[in-house]
Amino acid sequence: MVSIKEEIVVHLKRFIAESFEVELDNVDEESDFYEFGIDSISILQLKHRCC
Repeated sequence: MVSIKEEIVVHLKRFIAESFEVELDNVDEESDFYEFGIDSISILQLKHRCC
């Protein structure tokens, strides 16, 4: 069974990969959001996609 945390990590990695056109395998979950260019607008976009 997959935990909620694992599901969230997968969704965030997919969002980053799709939004910034990088391979999913290149998205390191230990990296800071700012390394990928994620800002408050990107977070709002993610919120709208999820809800």
